[in-house]
Amino acid sequence: MSGMAGGVGVVVCLEVPIGSEFGIDYEAFRTAEKFRGVKLIPSGLHFIFYSSNGDGANGIRQGFFINMQPNDVIIRTWSTDTEELMPLKSEVDAENLTRTRCLIRDHV
Repeated sequence: MSGMAGGVGVVVCLEVPIGSEFGIDYEAFRTAEKFRGVKLIPSGLHFIFYSSNGDGANGIRQGFFINMQPNDVIIRTWSTDTEELMPLKSEVDAENLTRTRCLIRDHV
């Protein structure tokens, strides 16, 4: 089956450090080596939160709201300088963003 089923979306999170806290709404997780984000997010308002895990201690919890629409693909990348998930900004990132969105929509 091609395309995302049931009007759901995806949040892709790149370069998140292993062992960081990551959550959406009321669910929190520890990131592992293969963590790349969350899929099958229903339409509507959601809160994404996270905190880094450096030297065994958690960083400050931060977050942002998303208003997920059917077939949305939201991509954020980890900033080691600010320890937060940032939107992609450069032209290269924009090309990768478009390519990644197409791949995800075709394979989820």
